[in-house]
Amino acid sequence: MVHHKLSLVEIWDLSAKDYDSGAEQVTGKYLLDLLTTSGFINKLQHSSSSSSSVKALDIAGGNGLLPLAVLSNISSLTTWNKDNFSLLCTDFSKGMIEIASENLKQSHFSHTLKETIQFRVMDGQNLELESNTFDFAFSNFGIFLFVERKKGLEEMYRVVKSGGIGALTAWTPNYFSKMADLHDRMATHEDLKIGPNMFRTRTIGFADENQIHKELQEVGFQTIKVTRVAHNFTFSEIDAAVQFFCRAFSLDKSEEYKQKYFATYGKELKAMFWNATTNRIEIPWEAFLIVAEK
Repeated sequence: MVHHKLSLVEIWDLSAKDYDSGAEQVTGKYLLDLLTTSGFINKLQHSSSSSSSVKALDIAGGNGLLPLAVLSNISSLTTWNKDNFSLLCTDFSKGMIEIASENLKQSHFSHTLKETIQFRVMDGQNLELESNTFDFAFSNFGIFLFVERKKGLEEMYRVVKSGGIGALTAWTPNYFSKMADLHDRMATHEDLKIGPNMFRTRTIGFADENQIHKELQEVGFQTIKVTRVAHNFTFSEIDAAVQFFCRAFSLDKSEEYKQKYFATYGKELKAMFWNATTNRIEIPWEAFLIVAEK
C-alpha cells in the first residue's frame, strides 16, 4: 500500500480522537491559569452585575476544553445575563471542531449556557473575522506552534479591540528538552529507523521571555506579561499516555510499524516517567503563560 504524506490538517483530523482522550490531563491543566491571569474571570464577574458585555475568541481551540472551563466559571456566578457574553471557538481541523462541539453537547451545562458558545472551522493564521471585535482572544498551546507564528500573532492582535487582551500558553524549552531525550531513547531502536531529532536540531516554540516580548511587540501589543507555570501530566495507564503522545506520529505508516512503534514508545515513556510510589506516569512540564494588551 502506498501512503501519501499527510498535511497538517489531515494529521490533526486523524488524531483528533486520540488528542481528546488525554488533553484534559495535559493542556487542560493550564486553562484556569490562563483565564485567571488574563483578567477574564474578573471581567466575567463584573459583567454579571452590570450591563457590560464580554466577547471572546478561542484560536486553535482543539477539542474545546476552553469553552467548558469558561462555562464552569459562568455557572458559579450568582447573577448572569446570557446576552452579556459570547465565545467563538475556532480550529483549522474539522475533526477537532466536531469533537469540541460534541464535548459541549454532552456536557452538564444548561442549554442557556451552551447557546453562548459557537464553533467554526477557521485557520488562526487567516481569521475570517472583523478587526477590533473581541475583548479577549485566547490560544491554549495553539499559536506558538503555527507554521507562520507571526501571522497568528498578527491575527490575534487584529481581531482584539483596543484595550483588549490576547492571552496564550506555550511550552518552555524544558518541555522540548524532555521530548528530545525521549526521541534519543527511541532512536536506539534501529529497527524503527527513527529520523533526526528535531527537538535538538531546531528551536520549537519560544526560546525565552525575551523572544516572546519581541515577537508580540512587533505585531503591536504593548503591555506584555510572561510568567512560567508548571503542572504534572498524569496517566494511570501507559497505553493512555502512548495514545495521546503518539497521535501525530507514524499516522502514514503501516499497522505493523505503528504497533511496534507504540509498544517501544510505551516502554521508553515508562522508563523515563513512571512513578513507582503513585503507580502512574508523572511528567512535570513547564509552560509560558503570556498575557498582552492591545
